[in-house]
Amino acid sequence: MHKLLIYITIAASLLLGGCGTNSDWALGSGIARGLDKLPFVYKPAIQQGNIVTQEDVDKLQPGMTKRQVRFALGTPMLVDVFHQDRWDYVYTEGIGSTPDAMQGVHLFFENDQLARIEGDLRPDATAAAREKEDVVVEVPDWAGNDDTLWSRSLRAVGVRD
Repeated sequence: MHKLLIYITIAASLLLGGCGTNSDWALGSGIARGLDKLPFVYKPAIQQGNIVTQEDVDKLQPGMTKRQVRFALGTPMLVDVFHQDRWDYVYTEGIGSTPDAMQGVHLFFENDQLARIEGDLRPDATAAAREKEDVVVEVPDWAGNDDTLWSRSLRAVGVRD
């Protein structure tokens, strides 16, 4: 009985051990690719990473400290342990398991101050010169009528007119 258990364990490890060796023909990835092609399988829109807009990048200026950059853009998606002076803000978007769009902003620091910016978005020099317009929204005053839930309840009981 003990030998039979050993043989079954060895056979199972040999059969199941090869499933993850080659991603091109592995059982799991083959099933995933097959299910992606079926029309009735739900494929959600997946967004991963830091959403960094052009307005956010326009806030950056050379000489900003790491703390100021983190306040403006948030925590970076990638901080390399071996290269502490490089922060990567990466954003991918896609349907299902296939990314359609990828956007990245790479910040480089020297002496804990922002030295240069690389990537898909760069600071716009004219954006700093432009002043933002103040948006004025007029909200009308509330024409208070005494038609609250409490007053309606009192009227229904006959206590109030």
